[in-house]
Amino acid sequence: RSSDLTFPTKSVEKYNASNPKILEHIKNGVPVVVTGSNLTQNLVGKWNLKYLSEQLADQTVRMSVSQNHKFMYYSRENDGNYKWNPTYEVRQGTFRNFVQLMEVLNEADNGTRVYLQHLLRELDLSDAMENDEENFNWDFIENLKLAGGWGQLKDNLFLVGMRDVTTPAHYDSMENIFTMVSGYKRCFLFDPGQFSGFYPYPV
Repeated sequence: RSSDLTFPTKSVEKYNASNPKILEHIKNGVPVVVTGSNLTQNLVGKWNLKYLSEQLADQTVRMSVSQNHKFMYYSRENDGNYKWNPTYEVRQGTFRNFVQLMEVLNEADNGTRVYLQHLLRELDLSDAMENDEENFNWDFIENLKLAGGWGQLKDNLFLVGMRDVTTPAHYDSMENIFTMVSGYKRCFLFDPGQFSGFYPYPV
């Protein structure tokens, strides 16, 4: 909902994957929502917590825990020497630990949230998960890459979160193709021309 915001917004344009306007948007650096791409359709209904727990089980992953559901990323270099108290802590644990912690926090419902963010290439994927990844719609991704002149595809980031997990304003250093397998995510994108209105730290 946009009714709870204090600034004007407009929706990102949405097109079916067959619409040539998608490549025009990518070429011009304009964000776009794509439907019907089958990008990760093979994961829908399959990559649930039960399946992932079976496949990843004792794999070590990075998880972040916040007591107020906000995960404000920051540069640990802090060149400007800003005073800053992180709103979350990063932990290492198994994927099974992560799922168990989610269950505990869901039951407690005290505002504390846990969020997993890990590169797939850093995990020792099972044959089943490797096969899942190989069956992404890579042709579609390649077409987007060529249209945007993005260069080599670099990382495949695996994200799992709880309800109400919030990542405040930040910037990514690479172009993104974001795909949802389960649940939903609301994003707000700001034009780079609005940079002067943002705090330089902790983002």
